Amino acid sequence: MQPYLMHAQDLRVELGHTLIVRDVTLGIRDREILTIIGPNGSGKSTLVRGMCRLLKPSGGRVLLEGRDLQELKRTQIARRIAVLPQKKSIPADITVERLVQYGRVPYARFGGRLTREDNAVVDRMLALTGTERFRFRSVATLSGGEAQMAWIAMALAQQPDILFLDEPTTFLDISYQLAVLSLVRQLQAEARISVVMVLHDLNQAALNSDRLAILQAGRLKAVGTPEELCRPEMFRDIFRVETERVSFDRGKNYYIPLKMTPEER
Repeated sequence: MQPYLMHAQDLRVELGHTLIVRDVTLGIRDREILTIIGPNGSGKSTLVRGMCRLLKPSGGRVLLEGRDLQELKRTQIARRIAVLPQKKSIPADITVERLVQYGRVPYARFGGRLTREDNAVVDRMLALTGTERFRFRSVATLSGGEAQMAWIAMALAQQPDILFLDEPTTFLDISYQLAVLSLVRQLQAEARISVVMVLHDLNQAALNSDRLAILQAGRLKAVGTPEELCRPEMFRDIFRVETERVSFDRGKNYYIPLKMTPEER
């Protein structure tokens, strides 16, 4: 079996004094797309934040190629892991170019000056995400989809081995949802990085992932391929919906939600 590039072992994460993530063991393989799914409030975003050291675990550990994340310097982590959270905060007048340049901070020399190589990376990521034409515009003037692509360009400028995307398609129109997911697949194939996403749309997750990880009430219920996990009983037990499967080209399946199942008393 392929060794894990990153491995959470018995991870426990609290918010305030409430235990949200409960003893989760989950590995990320090299060059895979792993998508975390689960009902609202199941701990998906908290798990991502705990795995990336944005939140300190209250138990367990996270290993990056066998090394405990808590023992690594922030710069070492930032050169290997990039995180795009749901909520983002930047100065209102920052330009797209300047935003993407922030991704080079882990590599910056004394004084924070960017080298010719740094600027070349910024140019490549602007081109890759289609945001080059917005280079000198304020991020605040962009549409939601345009801004999301600019943020992804910033994360990619870190040149990470693992990219975490927390609900990257939320609030985007369908064209930008598809553009983001297409870019994710391109990154896996061409940049050869691992991508970990949190998604709410189960069809997007099933169609764009190598493996799915299902969370329920803070616990990891199952990990496997979409073909293994996307079954009527999973939709019924985890999401309380009855579905109908529709098969189409290349053996892919689409799942149509029909109705909610009665809640057990």
